[in-house]
Amino acid sequence: MKFFVILMCFILFVKAFGGGSSKKDTKISERHKTNALAQRMSKLLSTGVYADVKFIVEEGDKKELLLAHKAILSHASEEFALIFCSDNAKNSSDSNGKKSTEIIKTVLVIDVTIEAFKVMLNFIYTEDLKGLTAQNLLDVLSTAKKYKIIGLINACVAFPVSKLSNVFKVIAEARVLDMNFAQCCMQYIDENAHDLFLSENFLQIDNKFLTELLSRDQLKTKDGELEIWQAAIRWADAQCRRNGTECSAEKRRAALGQALFEIRFPLIKKEDFSKIIVPYGVLTSEEVISVYQFDSNEIRPKRKTTKFPFLNRKRNERHEKRTLLNETENYHVLLEFIANNDVPKNNSLAHRMKELLRKGTFADVKFRIEEGQETKILPAHKAIISVTSGPLEALFRFEKSKMDDAAEKTSDQSIAITNLSINSFIVLLQFIYADDFSGLNGQNWAEVINAAKMYEISGLVEACETFPISQLPNIFEAVDLARLLDLEEFANRCLDYIDANLETLLRTNGFLQIDQQFLCEFFGRETLQIGEISLWNAALRWADAQCHRNDTECSAKNRRDLLGAAVDKIRFPLISKKIFIENIAPSGVLTQEEVISIYQFHANPELIGAPGGLPPLPFAPFPSREKAHRNNSGGKLRLEIGKFSEFARGPSESERLGEHMFIRGIPLQILAKVSSGNNLGLFIKIKAPVAQGEWTLKCSSTFRILSQSFFSKNFEQTFKSFILNKETTEKGDKVFKSMNIKYLTEEGFYNKKKDKMNLEIVANCDE
Repeated sequence: MKFFVILMCFILFVKAFGGGSSKKDTKISERHKTNALAQRMSKLLSTGVYADVKFIVEEGDKKELLLAHKAILSHASEEFALIFCSDNAKNSSDSNGKKSTEIIKTVLVIDVTIEAFKVMLNFIYTEDLKGLTAQNLLDVLSTAKKYKIIGLINACVAFPVSKLSNVFKVIAEARVLDMNFAQCCMQYIDENAHDLFLSENFLQIDNKFLTELLSRDQLKTKDGELEIWQAAIRWADAQCRRNGTECSAEKRRAALGQALFEIRFPLIKKEDFSKIIVPYGVLTSEEVISVYQFDSNEIRPKRKTTKFPFLNRKRNERHEKRTLLNETENYHVLLEFIANNDVPKNNSLAHRMKELLRKGTFADVKFRIEEGQETKILPAHKAIISVTSGPLEALFRFEKSKMDDAAEKTSDQSIAITNLSINSFIVLLQFIYADDFSGLNGQNWAEVINAAKMYEISGLVEACETFPISQLPNIFEAVDLARLLDLEEFANRCLDYIDANLETLLRTNGFLQIDQQFLCEFFGRETLQIGEISLWNAALRWADAQCHRNDTECSAKNRRDLLGAAVDKIRFPLISKKIFIENIAPSGVLTQEEVISIYQFHANPELIGAPGGLPPLPFAPFPSREKAHRNNSGGKLRLEIGKFSEFARGPSESERLGEHMFIRGIPLQILAKVSSGNNLGLFIKIKAPVAQGEWTLKCSSTFRILSQSFFSKNFEQTFKSFILNKETTEKGDKVFKSMNIKYLTEEGFYNKKKDKMNLEIVANCDE
């Protein structure tokens, strides 16, 4: 039941305050928002910058002038829209085409309190309820009703009744303003009758209200009807004292009147009735006898007969079946209110601001954006833009001074924006008006963040900084731009993404467009999660792209000249001797001395993988230590079996090894063997040597053979748990999978044209 109430309250809150902004999930962090729109709107209200309406609010002898903006108010309330509708028509220009002189409209307000009007304005601008208190609640509710501010009405109806100093007094006024709120108050009295009956405020209510209270089935008390009787006597005695009369039985009965017959005497224990109630003498003899005669085992007399004038129905029979949380005691009434009233589905501040931008109501500035053959005129509001962007506000002042003379000749006073596309400027405006970054995407990200920095829109800059890296079309370009704009945190996020996804990113055209300095930088990164042979292949691809761009031959010399110091960042000693001999040495990019140094390095295998890594050897100019990502808890092992047909026909036990990757400090690699029966044995192998001492890894893996055909899917099999330890290393290889080679070639896993097969293992290990 509590879950239902909490869920209901959540739904009510969203609906009451127009929650329902766009649900499009851009996965951009929300931390930059932190009520930024509300803060800007609060500043706009407090400063009154570019205000075009002033309210003179009179309250008795007091008077106060409050500045505001027609555009914002007219989108918050149809009442304000009606007040300003004639101004909107006059706002454009006079008969000669010259813009009319701007005059601040004056509106006199005499039927609301100053404080309540301020609370309403603050709510319209910020949706902030801090100014709403128990003392001004009814005044604010009255003001919200007058101007039809639905969100504020809902907030007043949902105000915690427990904070009211005199709920009995409030009910009388609430019934005039809003029956829903009055019902909330009555339900609060039901729930807290025991405490409220003991209060002084209870003694101030009139007889009509007392009768209504005592008649309610939902009253909750600790001692039932006996407690209600005692409360009624306290109230009657208070009336006698107020009237200056004796507290006699006759006066008490007269004061209570009809309320006496709302007390359910038959439900009181006979002993309590005899000892406590009868001695007061308030009840007549006939009434006392009728209560004594009441017996639940007999047919009960009907109410209001001579024999039985009192109601005998138990209170709270339905009420006891439901539980309400104290802090949400009145939200079910709010549900009824929302269901029975024409409440806009979305009347939130953000939604209203979006509509204001879309419609351009009372716009006082126009932006002209030209993009190719297309020209777009976008109306806007100086006030809203000025509290968000200092440079744009300065542009208003500059353009105004420049247009003063030209205004006599033309009515076109739009401000030209020449450094942005139409789409990107719309994204800027949407964020300025409503903190809406739904229009931000990978294609316009670079232009938007550049403009956000230029126009000092900090919230949009932060939204761009948290944009999903994976959605950027060129992450390498994004790194350069982020550094240019001093966004080091975002640049580092990009570099981290490059580290983890370099295998894929190296195949993009964006990689081919980076300069040699950037190539050197990230080739030297310790955290790259990629093997050295992949870096080598990428380096050649990059160099060839530069040759094509320069219209030069892709020779070994030109490649080396273009790569420059980037070659020195590749850790050739970590590439297997076989792969180095077959793929790298013949390229001619390395000098003979460099090739010999690698051969000499491999002549000392005990140095490879030694604990703590190795510094560059005197005879090898290339780094030989493993990259820092060797302690990752997971990774992707890869093996491309080239010349697969030759490998499959080879002698039994011929094998191919994939490039190793360190997981939890242990070098793992894929091993493929041809076994008897024309089967391909697939293994996960621990490359020796490894760390000394005892160690154990509990692993899970997904083994994958990549499809080479459009019509077939990858073959996948998951192994949820297996153990790797020192004993596994000493025994050799960990058997992983055995598959028939004929099956693999016929089912689309063999690329006949390129004569290759690709394998992957995604491994995760716990120490």
